[in-house]
Amino acid sequence: GSVITMRMENDAPVTIIGFTITNGRTQAFGGGLFCSGANVTLQWIILTGNYAQRGSVMYLANSVVNITNFKILENRGGRGGSYLGGSSELNMNDGFVADNIASRGGVVYSANDRNRFVANRVIFIGDSTKDSGSFFYGENADVILERVLIAKSAGWFFGLIYAHDCGFEFNFVTITGIRSHQVISDAHFDRCEVSIRNSIARHNRWEDGLYISNTNSEISTSYSTGMGGFND
Repeated sequence: GSVITMRMENDAPVTIIGFTITNGRTQAFGGGLFCSGANVTLQWIILTGNYAQRGSVMYLANSVVNITNFKILENRGGRGGSYLGGSSELNMNDGFVADNIASRGGVVYSANDRNRFVANRVIFIGDSTKDSGSFFYGENADVILERVLIAKSAGWFFGLIYAHDCGFEFNFVTITGIRSHQVISDAHFDRCEVSIRNSIARHNRWEDGLYISNTNSEISTSYSTGMGGFND
């Protein structure tokens, strides 16, 4: 089962400091961490070697998780390294995420709820998926990336991102070494609002920059390089 399970009946916050969360195994939800109705802060945490069909790293339902000074390494599973559902929120600060594998959403999978994912000063390297979205796959989410490096990620169809009805903000983001095995695009936005500022994409499979496919989305760029190849 999950290494840590939290089913809360109130919003009382829980703080976990200085642990390695590993060897969680479940055919259901949340290999490392399962949260339902929880408000959790993780500090100086390592999540590694966990497996689940939904959320090998963590599964959030109507929960808020803040994780700071952390490492997320070599977790494997089905949908999502971190699986967000039920209007959940995941905030990552000052961390390192590497070599996680999922069927969809190597880092984050958002289910059909209004979820929120924020990453600030985080390095993502070598995460991959057997389908699409080595970084993000899902819908109905707000995603904010600030001072982030995403490198050497790989997906099969839409390599980095597959998003529907989402809001994305990129600010001081570097994207490099993205690989789509059967290139449709590096990122696909369907009915999304996307803001790209002060960001750069280089040495990716498609025309060096980041190739973005777009269906009924509004995409704005400023002070950015290589975030082009737009296809309406």
